[in-house]
Amino acid sequence: MKKLLTLTVFALSILFSQDRSIVFNTGPAPWTCSESGGVYDNYLCDAMCGGHIDNDNCIIVDEGFTIGQGNSVAERFILNYDYAFEAFGLYLKTESLSALNTIVRIHDDVDGSPGNVLGEWNISVSQLSTYYSLYTGDSCVDFMAGNYYWLSVHYTDDPANTIKWLQTDSDYWYTSQSNDYGQNWEQTNFGYGGAAAIWAERIYESDWQPSSDGDINYDGIANILDIVGLVSFVLENVEFTEEQQTLADMNFDGVINILDIVQLVNFVLFGPTPMPLFTYEDINPASNSYGEYIGPETYLGDVSLFYFGKAGWSHCRHRFGVLNYLHDELISEGINDVSILGMNGFQYINDSYDCMICENSCTSSTCDEGPRTLPWTQDLDADENGTGDVWESWDVTLRDLVFLDRQGNYVTRINLTSYNPDPIGMGECTDNYTTIKQLILDLRQQ
Repeated sequence: MKKLLTLTVFALSILFSQDRSIVFNTGPAPWTCSESGGVYDNYLCDAMCGGHIDNDNCIIVDEGFTIGQGNSVAERFILNYDYAFEAFGLYLKTESLSALNTIVRIHDDVDGSPGNVLGEWNISVSQLSTYYSLYTGDSCVDFMAGNYYWLSVHYTDDPANTIKWLQTDSDYWYTSQSNDYGQNWEQTNFGYGGAAAIWAERIYESDWQPSSDGDINYDGIANILDIVGLVSFVLENVEFTEEQQTLADMNFDGVINILDIVQLVNFVLFGPTPMPLFTYEDINPASNSYGEYIGPETYLGDVSLFYFGKAGWSHCRHRFGVLNYLHDELISEGINDVSILGMNGFQYINDSYDCMICENSCTSSTCDEGPRTLPWTQDLDADENGTGDVWESWDVTLRDLVFLDRQGNYVTRINLTSYNPDPIGMGECTDNYTTIKQLILDLRQQ
């Protein structure tokens, strides 16, 4: 039996508008063309299926796993980083005239099968849709890098009804089935899976270390002895403890090699290297430094953060809004020696910045709290090489947040594309906001 593919995406177009990552995706259930034709708006419908458009010729292939009458199905996935679970999407179908309460669970993995239930959610499946999605962020389920997890689907109410988890178009997924509603699971199968996707936010863990970086031998100073020790380690002549390896990773890339030796030599010979200086006009009327030319030298004596965004992009505006909230919170706590500056990329110089700084002319809901008070600047291209001068000299990319110490020396950076800093809603479960704030507080003590 074939049925027109109808997508009902509850609110994910809004919920997922802030760079949430799809961390697992089998792709949609396969579709084909109806007998009445094979073209929709000059596109082949099996390559351009408009399931959300009425009267197209795309129909979903009615094949999949039966859920109900004791049968449950689970699909396995693995992640490369630490994430906080945010949402899932499933292709499900029923012929029931009434809505069926369906249970979706996340499990850890025990001996290659679904194990402990980490989270459970209910969705209502009916004839009206074949795609179901749900925001789960407030449940705070964490995924750890390198571990297997399982997504399972269950229906337990009426034995006369069943649900079909529509299968994938590819046959390289791991699944397991249960005939007792998930109490016990059969041997894992490799082949077609259930069409599904999982969204999550990456969890940030600061790699910053106190100013003892490079003091590998713990004598209180980084000097030639530490260089000799680091060379010996790279040549595999000595072993380091885990703490020594952290101190020796001078560029924080997770690998200790010749690049760390070079950086340690420069550190010993010349000390910390300040970031390149600049001064740009603050163009935010709500900022205390509006109209002034500001830069790293302006904030000497403060811990300073520099955010690099695109003024016309809602994702970048969201991140800047969180930083504005963070700065206001610090001020309310009596912390006045932390400064944050935002900068629009030269490549985005024609973007309107009204909604970045939340001027009165902006009608975006992201500006409901009123004008933002952080300084906002525009990068320029004085050397006319087509690249913004500061973005180039600081070697930054979109949504980088760069931390400098009180002397204007580089400390670390976070890319807020991967790490959502929002303390509520979509970033709540990551604790990234708390981690970033604690990093700032730690830097104040140096």
